[in-house]
Amino acid sequence: MDRFVEAYDEARHAERAATAADRHMAHREAPLVVARRIERLETDLRRTAAVLEGRSAAYGGRIPDGDWKAQLEGRVAHLASQLDYWRKMHGDQVDAGRAREYSAADFEPGDRVRIRGQWRIVARVNRTTVSVETPYSWNDRVPFHEITGHEPPGAAMIQAGLPLS
Repeated sequence: MDRFVEAYDEARHAERAATAADRHMAHREAPLVVARRIERLETDLRRTAAVLEGRSAAYGGRIPDGDWKAQLEGRVAHLASQLDYWRKMHGDQVDAGRAREYSAADFEPGDRVRIRGQWRIVARVNRTTVSVETPYSWNDRVPFHEITGHEPPGAAMIQAGLPLS
């Protein structure tokens, strides 16, 4: 009986570990997470390249040499390979219909966009973001990759069969 209980506990532990691993991978590969990761990697790559080229104000424009330069070059190569991997994954998600790539040409003021589960009205379209109206005295800026739905003005009324006026 003791061996049975021990084997049962081990099986339950393995089942919980497998479930946790599945959830982790699902989160890791979620389209929004992938898009944010790409954005962060691009930023890190730009900053590291600026330091390597002596364009960083943080280091007084000093050009690295010796071990520091080798370390930065290795970091640039690592970031570039990670960026390639995640861009390919994002491309696969777009091809599979799990993600959508928006650009400034897709939006106009007055359109409705779905962000974090809420529909908002576009107040302004910027190069990499849209400004959306809020119930407060300001607008929020939202990057394109956070938009999960888009409707032109009046689309909800057309779907409901109501006349546009």
